[in-house]
Amino acid sequence: WLHTTSVGEFKSIDIIIEKYHRNFNILVTTTTKASAEYIRKNYSNKVIHQYMPFDVPIWCSKFINYWKPSLILWIESDIWPNMLKIIRDKNINCLYINARISPKSFNKWKYVKNFYSKSLSTFNKIFAQSPNDLKRIEYLINRKVEYIGNLKLSNNNKKTITQNNQKIFSIMIVSTHETEEEKIINSIENIIKSKKMKLCIAPRHPERVNEISKILEKFNLSYCLSSKEENYKNDVIIVDGFGYLDSYFNNSEIVILGGSFVKKGGHNPLEPAKYNCALISGSFVYNWQNVYDEMVKENACIVINNINDLKNEINEILSN
Repeated sequence: WLHTTSVGEFKSIDIIIEKYHRNFNILVTTTTKASAEYIRKNYSNKVIHQYMPFDVPIWCSKFINYWKPSLILWIESDIWPNMLKIIRDKNINCLYINARISPKSFNKWKYVKNFYSKSLSTFNKIFAQSPNDLKRIEYLINRKVEYIGNLKLSNNNKKTITQNNQKIFSIMIVSTHETEEEKIINSIENIIKSKKMKLCIAPRHPERVNEISKILEKFNLSYCLSSKEENYKNDVIIVDGFGYLDSYFNNSEIVILGGSFVKKGGHNPLEPAKYNCALISGSFVYNWQNVYDEMVKENACIVINNINDLKNEINEILSN
């Protein structure tokens, strides 16, 4: 049984599923509708998907008694104390893989260290996704944690990426949260209009489409929805569905990563990096700090502290 939270975490376990699905029955649990739809569409012949039950003891017991897992792989940061207690009581082998704890969560868990430590005592072994996560987790549980790298950096060699050199979109704004689209467009409006740039916007939550539409109207930018049409005559395409970002990354020159201009902790920069995009992010990237630190060190992305610097950075990229 592999437990992940959402689409991003699920994608990171593709290498495990590909290696073992032919010889083992694999149950995958998630907590979001988007992940359920993604798995149904792409993995229905390899895994069984279920939603994780709410963390109510009787429901957790029924779940475990029904599925009878022989090995559990718990991915990333989702801690369900009642479920973990039942797994512990039943003495089922359980590994915590790609474990992480953000600085924000770490500060909260410090006040209930014993509770956190007890929950994590369920796991036979814990593998942190970064040295910083390892230090934070070890501090809380007073137990050895191991580090073998970030699972999201693993690569299934059977899958090759065909690079698209004829990019449609000059700029893709991705995984944005409330207020970010307006901040970003306000900062680079002159560049967009003077250079007649094509934009793609893929918000973190597609249900915000109406809100984004109003922002674009305010800036006099024409737009269409990806689900209705892909009209490249418009200034902007809004991606209003899940699971299609790879094709848009492959068609974009510059990617601006959201969740980083407001305090959301940033989003995964690795996927657009695979498609040779120039990457720009805000400074609130604490959920991915180690990855960003390495990328900045290698000049693989740009992190800005002030939204007003965005215009200059994009001009620099365009002229280089």
